[in-house]
Amino acid sequence: MGYENAYLVKVVLEQASFYALVAFLPSWLLGVCLYYIIGEITLLPLRMTFGISVRTLALTIGMCVLSGFLAVRRVLAADPAELFR
Repeated sequence: MGYENAYLVKVVLEQASFYALVAFLPSWLLGVCLYYIIGEITLLPLRMTFGISVRTLALTIGMCVLSGFLAVRRVLAADPAELFR
């Protein structure tokens, strides 16, 4: 109550993008370690390339923004008076 729809959408999408970026770094480090370990075990030349990292980051941000849109859609559809009964 008291906020415009555009403001709510902006805040939710900013937070979704922020969470995607914050979660990406430790996940990327874990992925690099797993690539190395699995490559050593299987004797396959597995390497985390820049292209794989960029595509993974783009997909991560895309999924988080999509889930943010789905969440904010439900918030915008709700009647504010019903939320505080």
